[in-house]
Amino acid sequence: MLQEHILDRDRARLMLMELISAGVVERDHPLSERGLAEKLQLGRTPVREAIRDLARDGILRVVPGYGTVLRRLTIEDLREILEVRHALEGMACELAAQHGSTPELDGYSELFNKLKSEPSVSPTQIQAHNLDFHHAIFDAAGNRSLKEMYGNLRIRMQASMEITHNHDSDRIHQSVVEHLSIIAAITAREPEAARNAMRMHLANGYETRVRVLAGLPRQG
Repeated sequence: MLQEHILDRDRARLMLMELISAGVVERDHPLSERGLAEKLQLGRTPVREAIRDLARDGILRVVPGYGTVLRRLTIEDLREILEVRHALEGMACELAAQHGSTPELDGYSELFNKLKSEPSVSPTQIQAHNLDFHHAIFDAAGNRSLKEMYGNLRIRMQASMEITHNHDSDRIHQSVVEHLSIIAAITAREPEAARNAMRMHLANGYETRVRVLAGLPRQG
């Protein structure tokens, strides 16, 4: 019975994280244990424990007298995410460049070149491929442990990307050019260049998101 309870709690946590990543959970709207239990077809106890776990991990926030809501990112959160991404994604790019490109990355090269050549392409169309592209680099790196660590950042990364999506379409279009630079370095088997291209890409995204959160005007 105990093992079954643990599995239900873990399943509830995973399914709730997927709902958050997909944007199904409304920001600033209290989570309903009953509603989530019905949606996920699980008992209220594992759902309650999953909510508690995500609040402990900083994904959710308990508001006294109101309920539990999605936690809004702060500039400090963005800085911490950047530091971890620099370490993990920089390493992934180095490893991927040692192995060389993959059919998946070659496909992204073709896709991003197509998106770059279409001025009318929307930020939403570009953003739809963002996270999957970054995950493709970890597939190319061939290190399962590294990929698992990166996977734990997915929800916070999704939230940080929404900041840019809603406020700076120019930045999203520029990210296509940066993605192509990363792929080019991996294809050329240049680990240092690949790592540096990724770090520049992440730093540019961080700067834009900080400006948005701080209410500063767009540069340029």
